[in-house]
Amino acid sequence: MNRAMVHEAGHAIIAAQLGFEIIRIAVNVRIPQLQIANFDSPERTPAERYLVLVGGIASESLVLHGYDQQAMRADQKLIQERGGAQIDEYLPDGMKILTANQERLGLLIEKLHLRWITARAEAQFTSDPDSFELLSGKEVEEIWSESSGHPG
Repeated sequence: MNRAMVHEAGHAIIAAQLGFEIIRIAVNVRIPQLQIANFDSPERTPAERYLVLVGGIASESLVLHGYDQQAMRADQKLIQERGGAQIDEYLPDGMKILTANQERLGLLIEKLHLRWITARAEAQFTSDPDSFELLSGKEVEEIWSESSGHPG
């Protein structure tokens, strides 16, 4: 699950940098997903959406020095559905945003890992142990505001 947490953290950091309203990061049928309010709103540019979507593989590239092909294909499909080009065209700009926010990225990955462990354990006692919230939008916002974005 390490790679998935790194991936979703990248999406979230770029979304926060660009001022998107994050609803939560949740696991839905065992797959972590960032949920953003009004992602396809006309107030948002296609370029902003593409940057958020490249955030997953940008984070994996930065932290893990490579990215999962299946996750990349899923994000590529979302970019193409919105009229975008190949995902690697947006990768350098996504990497710049994440590099400028490395402290925030590291804190978010750490919080997601810890929350994954506890939420997964708690979910075993619910009716749907494969779907649960990891972090609320407010918690992501707190991580964003409490850190400088630069390496410590």
